[in-house]
Amino acid sequence: MKIITQQKQVPWMHVTIVLFPWFSTVMREAISNAGITFTLSKFTDSPALIGLIGSTNQAFGFLVGAVCCYASDHIWTPWGRRRPFILVSCFVSAGLCFFVPVATELWLAFSLIIAYQFFVDFATPYESLTMEVIPPPQRGRAGAITSIYKSAAFGIVFAGLIGGFDKVYELAEGIEITGEAIMYWANVLVILITGGVILFFTKETKPEGIKPCKLTKVPYMSIFRDLFDRKMLPLLGLAFVMQNLWIGLAQFESLLVTEQWGYTKSQYGNIMAISMVISVAVAPLGGIVSDRFDRLKILKFGLSAVVGLKFAYYVYAEYLTENGIPPFFMVMGLGLFKGAVSSFITIASFPLIFDYVSRNKFGTLSCGLGIVFSFIAFVGTNAMGSWIEFISPRFYGLEEGTFNYMAGYHWIFLLGVLGILYLLKFEKLVKSGKLEKTHDKYIE
Repeated sequence: MKIITQQKQVPWMHVTIVLFPWFSTVMREAISNAGITFTLSKFTDSPALIGLIGSTNQAFGFLVGAVCCYASDHIWTPWGRRRPFILVSCFVSAGLCFFVPVATELWLAFSLIIAYQFFVDFATPYESLTMEVIPPPQRGRAGAITSIYKSAAFGIVFAGLIGGFDKVYELAEGIEITGEAIMYWANVLVILITGGVILFFTKETKPEGIKPCKLTKVPYMSIFRDLFDRKMLPLLGLAFVMQNLWIGLAQFESLLVTEQWGYTKSQYGNIMAISMVISVAVAPLGGIVSDRFDRLKILKFGLSAVVGLKFAYYVYAEYLTENGIPPFFMVMGLGLFKGAVSSFITIASFPLIFDYVSRNKFGTLSCGLGIVFSFIAFVGTNAMGSWIEFISPRFYGLEEGTFNYMAGYHWIFLLGVLGILYLLKFEKLVKSGKLEKTHDKYIE
């Protein structure tokens, strides 16, 4: 069985298989945010340093991932144009991840994490590959399948792997294995399975209208010219808008729940995992709504709702609870509701970006998306880390080494307001006819 690109209609079994690597992607991201944060906290308690090291994932997103996406629009090999990058990423990053939990010094853990994050982002053209496989009429419902994979990965990481991070398991003959090691090695296994799916089950069809070149001849200096094209640039702004649907405290979420609120890693894992349960339930509805209704209107309504929910959550947790510590059931309930709304709106609106660009520019668009998502996340993580470290003793009067991680929401609110303002501008571009949807041809 081969899953082939550029088909007019794709069997849903093929869609389900080709989307499996999203499970791996979210698992890696969850471990990068929470798992690596807990690993680094064994060596340092500085939010700024933890944020800096942890944010290398985002830094490589626009330094490596974006370049790989752009190059994948310009090359052609016997393996296709997207697949080579994904395969290199899977097999090299799996090897590096294997050794992270056995690092005993900060410099060694730092080196392994840096190398691992570098090769992880070689897989960034994966989204372009899936969009070439799945035609526009099926992308909304495919987004629902993607959400199920993401939620499943999220649940496994947080309910199982993060929850057991501090545990030590005794094997035969006195051999011990830590929950931390199990987390990283489970990630290795899933990455290798992902590599197998791409290697054995997918095949790229060479598209019409491209003039491929060697990897060394790719016009990398043209990246910004193509990204700042009058039709592409507004879509990058739209990507920033959509990022507000899911952006959160990143690495500091885990420290907020465990260090500041005093819950265990197991309880934190349960909070994060259960918040995804309803996301799975609303995923099919989000996909159906996406394929049947105006995605721009969905985004316009949804962004306002998500930003409003985040503000309400902040006010409640920070000012309406005893000692600023919300009870466990409220953290669980609010997280559940917040995650469901965010997931529904994301699924229903995200395909909108790809509606305005030809498939031969998917790599360039993904390059731009990688730059936007990674840059905002990188700057945000470091800005939040520095802001939390700066404001905690000065405004909240906390002792040295104690931090108020809720201060990170100040950055989130700023981005939310900017996102709403830009979305209004984007809507004007569409109504004026300056931006139109593309009409690609597909193989019957």
